[in-house]
Amino acid sequence: MPEVKKDKLHNRESNHSGTISVSGYMDGTADYLKDSILSVLESYYSEYPQHREFLKPVIEKTKETIDFIVDNNKKMISTRQLDLVSYEKEVEEYQKLINKETIAEQEAQNFFEKHPGIVDAKIMKLIPKVSFGGERYPDFVAILINGNHILIEIEKPTDKLYKNNGDPSSEFSHAEQQVRNYLKWMYDETDYLRKRELPNISVENTTGLIIIGMSKNLTLGEKEKLKMHNFSTRSNYETKTFDQILTENKHLLSCLRARI
Repeated sequence: MPEVKKDKLHNRESNHSGTISVSGYMDGTADYLKDSILSVLESYYSEYPQHREFLKPVIEKTKETIDFIVDNNKKMISTRQLDLVSYEKEVEEYQKLINKETIAEQEAQNFFEKHPGIVDAKIMKLIPKVSFGGERYPDFVAILINGNHILIEIEKPTDKLYKNNGDPSSEFSHAEQQVRNYLKWMYDETDYLRKRELPNISVENTTGLIIIGMSKNLTLGEKEKLKMHNFSTRSNYETKTFDQILTENKHLLSCLRARI
């Protein structure tokens, strides 16, 4: 049997919602059936007249299968294009939102609740205001497709990360303390959360995320400071700016466009 064209059969990609697109796989399968299997069957049909009665329905069924795969793949591509248009609109809306002169924290929370994939493409479920014992309520708990959990604290795009003297701003310090408190409470009361909305949460699969400020408003020194700060806290939580998330989504968009 001719060698399978692995480069086509294994051409899979992730879309922005974390699902798997298999149009490359389908293309490869149709090509393989047409170029290899069908061509061999038709060759046998010509060379061995005594087997034509057996080969004719096999050839017809193979052609039907190829037509089905090609038609199904066209539908899949059309769906992917519609998904991409929807995603582009989400990114445009997000860009307009974070560039407003004034924006309330709740506006950002509402947007992320409606479009969780903007925060992270791997988010499977985003749960707002989970009760941590009735005293603490993270803005969101995100459950990723790999089973990991993220405790998310949302601030505002207009918030500063650092003071003029280089110290963390009160907003940044408060957000960090909040996330540290959430993580500590989760470590101490994992069983409490498992009995409620988060049955699979654990110390090993949970980290924190702070979304605050805009990178474009940071000096080079402040950007470097934030980078080093994230390096030091990376095992527990991460801090991202609103426009950093925008940049990540624009990069993902360009990759998806190139695949269609």
